Amino acid sequence: MLQYATADTSPPPLRVAVGSYYRPEPGLWLPWGRPWRASSGEPDLSANPKIPEPTGLSPDVPRGTFALDVHRNLLADPFLAAPYPLIGAELAGIEWGADYQTQSVRVARRPDSYTVSYWHLEPTAAMLRSAPPLSDRSKYLFDLDLRLEEPYVARVSSLARKVTSGKTSAYDQAMAIQQYLRADGGFTYSLTLAPHVKTRTGLDAGLDPLSNFLITKKGYCVQFATAMVMMSRAVGIPARIALGFIPGTESKGVWTVLASDAHAWPELYFEGTGWVRFEPTPASRAPALPGYARTGGGEEAPAQATPGASAASTASVQPGPAASRRGAPEQSTTAVTDSTPFWQSIPWRWLGALGGLALLAAAPAIAAAASRRRRWRTAHRPQEVAAAGWDDLRERLGDLGVAWARSWTPRAVLHRLSTEHDLDGVQHEALARLAHGVETAWYAPPDDAAAHGGSAQDVDRDRRQARSDSDLVVGAVAAGLDPRRRRRALLFPRSGMAVLTGERRRERADLAGRSGSVADGPDHLTVGSGERRG
Repeated sequence: MLQYATADTSPPPLRVAVGSYYRPEPGLWLPWGRPWRASSGEPDLSANPKIPEPTGLSPDVPRGTFALDVHRNLLADPFLAAPYPLIGAELAGIEWGADYQTQSVRVARRPDSYTVSYWHLEPTAAMLRSAPPLSDRSKYLFDLDLRLEEPYVARVSSLARKVTSGKTSAYDQAMAIQQYLRADGGFTYSLTLAPHVKTRTGLDAGLDPLSNFLITKKGYCVQFATAMVMMSRAVGIPARIALGFIPGTESKGVWTVLASDAHAWPELYFEGTGWVRFEPTPASRAPALPGYARTGGGEEAPAQATPGASAASTASVQPGPAASRRGAPEQSTTAVTDSTPFWQSIPWRWLGALGGLALLAAAPAIAAAASRRRRWRTAHRPQEVAAAGWDDLRERLGDLGVAWARSWTPRAVLHRLSTEHDLDGVQHEALARLAHGVETAWYAPPDDAAAHGGSAQDVDRDRRQARSDSDLVVGAVAAGLDPRRRRRALLFPRSGMAVLTGERRRERADLAGRSGSVADGPDHLTVGSGERRG
């Protein structure tokens, strides 16, 4: 994937993405943190961007300053592999940016070579053990990194309490969780996941992926990291997952990172130190533990490439234009002998990771589309069709940054949208039909057959008309907006993030509690315009 040179004799993993959102049923992590402009929501990329300070890092934490000169970078844009915390970068004029919360780096295009500088943090065990309790402000800021959800929360919480019993500091609790997963708990590292747990009658027990891993105790780095993240959250430690590469293999001053070096690890937050790395994955696969994360004080051997990964390479040092006094990465080629089956030279695991990243990036759009399809499919009465049409309009305009307050009536929305977005006669009529339909649904008497009844053919006709009207209005409003806002609505819709983060479910439950039914009344159909995270 890349080669680099550095004066750091024990370089940290190279981070590519960070995840705070976890969807338990598919076992899916969603990437969190992109360099966006708060004013427009567009990517904040430039040739010389401001690098945000590492969250929570005190100047008292011991550190060394190092640089990596990277050559032969094959990681596809918009991702860039870099250590954390980052303090500088030179990408030869390519525009880039770093998220203000996670320092996740995104680039406008892939650089063949680049240089990054970073701090190699060396907090002591005593420093982490004496970290103050999490403040109320931190609990608010890191709410996503403390979140636990069904169906795994009971099992994870019980296990975390058992493993950390008698540990009084957050650091000692984290060390106990790491030791349980890494060595003492009987877990096995394997790229092949265990089969689903069966009931006594031989049926699938229906466990979520995390629960299945904690019972079968077999998995790879993503499962180990996920388990430590959730067990840490269960004892009150903010935690998130990082995806990237282990440092690779060093030869003659040059480190080579292969596709098979893809890795995932947990990052835990401590007041005064910020985000620090732990390694619950067994030592046979994980990089050497940081000094503060070792129990016996001894140095562990770094992980080697997994069997089947290309290890033989011939190289000669050829400094490139970005070479520094530390030396430039060697230009190498990795040969596959005639006796090696071609399929062994394909980085299946990394291709899977890249596919996972692509799927994660597309997850908001996929979730939004699936939610809309479900809404229309479950509308079987005129009242439900009208509600679906109004909800569809509200959410899709919200994705574009056009929203209205809960207190607005449909007629107020009709007036405001028609006036502010210059809707013509046909577009105005489409919006008027949607507004009239939802007004009728809200306020019609219970015995109004037009609102509450109708044949299947009539409902199907009304559904087609409402979808067409919503499409027409959304298209008209979008046409008058900046193209960048339209792209963001298409790729990263807010409505999709609301589904993925559980905000939609909590919103519906709250409205049901206040109005008695999520299918009735303006509280369900007209949601406020508060800003959503993500």
